[in-house]
Amino acid sequence: MHKIEVSQFIHAAHQLPDTPELVTKGCKNLHGHTYLIEVEARDKLNKSSMVVDFKAIQNIILILDHTFINDVFDEYYPKGKVSTAENIAEFINAQIFDKLGLMNTVRVCEGYKGRELSNWVEYPT
Repeated sequence: MHKIEVSQFIHAAHQLPDTPELVTKGCKNLHGHTYLIEVEARDKLNKSSMVVDFKAIQNIILILDHTFINDVFDEYYPKGKVSTAENIAEFINAQIFDKLGLMNTVRVCEGYKGRELSNWVEYPT
């Protein structure tokens, strides 16, 4: 079993609903972030001696680059899904599994300011 890791920065906007759990009330307004998305995938080598081409994973992550994530989620989730970092990680994980058949772990940092100053969400399979 081999492991690969892909890291990709994206820039995107989103807007969260105003709920009692939303401490940062500014997030109910349209705003954007620099996200760092990290994907770790494990599998046996394919016929080309790769787990998968790194670009295949990057292309999936880039679905969200320079978008209003709420609109992307509306397209993929007809019943709606809130554009939290937790749901972004779950979305990327599902896309990688659906399109590439890989079991993986996705980490999302919203508002990346360096590893030691950042908050992370992890969605394992």
